[in-house]
Amino acid sequence: MRAAVTIADLELAAHLATPPAEEVDLDGWLLRFDPLGFLRFSSIWPREATAPRNGPEEISERLDQAVEHYAQRGLAARLVLSPTAQPSGLSAELVRTGWTQYVTAEVLTLAEFDDVTCENGIVKLSSQPDDEWLQAWCRADSRVAAQQTEAHQHLSRVQLPTVYVSAGTPAIAIGRGIITSAGTAVLGMWVHPDHRRLGHAGRLLAAINRWGIEGGSPSMWLQVESTNDAARRLYRTLGFEFSYAYTGWVEPSGVTAPGC
Repeated sequence: MRAAVTIADLELAAHLATPPAEEVDLDGWLLRFDPLGFLRFSSIWPREATAPRNGPEEISERLDQAVEHYAQRGLAARLVLSPTAQPSGLSAELVRTGWTQYVTAEVLTLAEFDDVTCENGIVKLSSQPDDEWLQAWCRADSRVAAQQTEAHQHLSRVQLPTVYVSAGTPAIAIGRGIITSAGTAVLGMWVHPDHRRLGHAGRLLAAINRWGIEGGSPSMWLQVESTNDAARRLYRTLGFEFSYAYTGWVEPSGVTAPGC
């Protein structure tokens, strides 16, 4: 029997499924840099849940060093806190020094997907993103549209089995699945506003699930911002369950847009 997936498993899987353009190890904290600016792969990941050996002074010093790394690249530092990446004293230090919590996201998991609840429909699957998929991704996110070369480079860095799914011609709904050690990750789900609540998201998820099962990965997981009530309702309806939440923080001088 496969061991239960832990939060630490999911955190590592999320990192490997969204590899940054560059990363620096700062005494156990991972500083991730990527021109697209998505929180998961362009932020500080304090990979520990216990207090540093030298207490609050070390937390403050390491945080200052991390901020300097980003400043040298002309970037505001951002940081992700989760149950397994929350050193004792770090939250208090962030508040004390004026950092702002600007987004909360939930990680949802599903042991077994019941695609009987999803209406049949044509879904295109491919191991590489075609022009229609990429154009839809640009419509879905302005950061991708503004930096298409960098977006393509990000996709090419993923070293795990990946499937790109879409519905419609041109694509009115897209997503992608990545087989990780914690199950099949569902990323980049988007449905054109004019075509929502018509079952497209469920059909894409069903296609990703079948692809994952064929690859030996029957379970799925995904992340969704806590303010995205429509998506959260859909995922819960389809059987996804809450696993944990993580938060995104930005340094006092930083200006950022939400995005998990």
